[in-house]
Amino acid sequence: MYVQVKNNKFSYIQGYRLVLLLALLSIGNIFGQKFTASVSKNPVAVGEVFELTLTFAGSDINGITSFQAPSMTGFIVASGPNQSSSVQIINGAMSANRSFIYELQAKEKGKFTIGAASVIFKGTTVKSQPIVVEIVVGQPKQNKQGQGDADVSNSELADRVFIRASADKTTAYIGEQINVTYKLYTRARIQAPQVSKLPSYQNFWSEEIVIPPNTPATQEVVNGKQYVAYLLKKAALFPSSSGELSVTPMRLKIPVLIEKRRKPSNNPFDDFFNDPFFNNQTQKVEFEAVSNTLKIKAQPYPDNGKPASFNGAVGNYTMSVTFDKTKGKQNEPISMKVTIAGTGNIQLISPPELNLPATIEKYDPKINDEILRSGTVSGKKVFEYLLIPRTEGQLNLKGIEFSYFSPDKHKYFTVTSQPVTLQIEKGSDTYTAGASGMSKESVKMLGEDIRFVKTRLEDVSPAEYSAVNSPICWVFFALPLVLVIGLTIWKARQDKLLLDMNFVRNRKAERLAKSKLKTAFRALTIHQVDLFYAELSAGLFGYAENKFAISRSEFTIDKFREELTRSGMTQEIIDAYIATIERCEFARFAPQADKERDMATVYENTKKLIMATEDQLQALRGKK
Repeated sequence: MYVQVKNNKFSYIQGYRLVLLLALLSIGNIFGQKFTASVSKNPVAVGEVFELTLTFAGSDINGITSFQAPSMTGFIVASGPNQSSSVQIINGAMSANRSFIYELQAKEKGKFTIGAASVIFKGTTVKSQPIVVEIVVGQPKQNKQGQGDADVSNSELADRVFIRASADKTTAYIGEQINVTYKLYTRARIQAPQVSKLPSYQNFWSEEIVIPPNTPATQEVVNGKQYVAYLLKKAALFPSSSGELSVTPMRLKIPVLIEKRRKPSNNPFDDFFNDPFFNNQTQKVEFEAVSNTLKIKAQPYPDNGKPASFNGAVGNYTMSVTFDKTKGKQNEPISMKVTIAGTGNIQLISPPELNLPATIEKYDPKINDEILRSGTVSGKKVFEYLLIPRTEGQLNLKGIEFSYFSPDKHKYFTVTSQPVTLQIEKGSDTYTAGASGMSKESVKMLGEDIRFVKTRLEDVSPAEYSAVNSPICWVFFALPLVLVIGLTIWKARQDKLLLDMNFVRNRKAERLAKSKLKTAFRALTIHQVDLFYAELSAGLFGYAENKFAISRSEFTIDKFREELTRSGMTQEIIDAYIATIERCEFARFAPQADKERDMATVYENTKKLIMATEDQLQALRGKK
């Protein structure tokens, strides 16, 4: 009996332990999560841009909902929140985190508190801790970077290497072109930079301005100091809304080579040999250069004098209207082309309103454009209409009006085409019923509607020789069915091409990659180094943009990494892709000998990378 009681006690204790363990696991699943806040630098100088990162970490990030941003009084929000996620599995234990990243700019001197952010995780609110950020005037004191005798502060590096973003104007109308230029200034020895983040153009329509591949570096003086200036990027921006708009900074990670200094000594020979002529040892220091944030004030269109035909065209334009013919027949098509040419954002021009007689049927226009992206964006846009006159006679077409706003002259202009008269004759394929309502076919068959009965059998064939049983007859019977099936398959494929944008982008990505690789290989064989890297970079960017549906204006390394991760690509392919893009994009910063030596390797790696990406995507599609 005693043993039985003891065993009962033991089973009760084990049961309590099991319940307690399950409760602890349940509580740990909720309370084991962490939501932390951190800043990239503290203290911060007035006007300086820094990052605020809010990170939720735990074993499950799919249960996160309702993110609430913190109060950020005293700071300008330059961008955000941008999200990134990562998952790690170590010894079978999974950990994951999701980060919400803001770019903030300090407004004025003082100490300011960034409040607590919060998320809801499985019904429970989890908050981050507040952060106090000190804003100072001038360059804040920074920790030393580097090792040994090459110690150097961030402020010293920022004086030697920096990025400057400039705009040709800071005030513009909606739709007016603004040219933005990014330059890298250096008076230190640097190696090939890597892109941390490209600028984003929110509330702007952007056009990349082509930079010639052999653009040389220039010598420029900034604040009394001479720098070597490299042109990094040019873009034409067109504001799409009014108000104060921001262009987020561009970030580069730049390896800077710093000369090592000997330790001070009382020996006069040490001072002599400490001269830079004898001291050639250098050390590489990683430095992140961040450009300034551009502020653009966009003005709305003036209401005074706005014509009814104005549809948002901004710039300086001309218009011409042409017809392939002015004399035709009823129900026969006539082609009319409306060509608008000039300087401005050609791609955003809408078709002008047509005022046609009711007896002319009009189809939606076919649109073609030719854009020149060198400096001021210019070109032409052609709207080709198909007109079908349904009645005969003289048809009078009124002139077409097109209005635009000229930001140079601050006023609206309207151009009007000349009226056109179409002479339309009666068509031969029309049908007009007679007075009795009887058709021509009825009149023709009137005397043939009574057939005589055959009285002789010379022209009658036996049943086994009937035409229905002949092979030719069956071929004619089957031919319409084959045509219908073929047309159905062709129509389904065309509908798929029109509706499945992913399919279209995939086809375009593959064609673009093959074309650019072919051109790059040709440049490799004739040792055109700059053309080789330019074509390879264009091919990689174009392939990535179309394959993963990322527009060039929104293309950032973080966004690209996020899209690749979301698509299920392996980390090895992600790292290789980003490294190859950065290597091509900034190849011109490397010495000429290094660029020529790496050309064949970079080309082969790029081919293998695109093939591996295609194989991975096909494997992922096969699993779905």
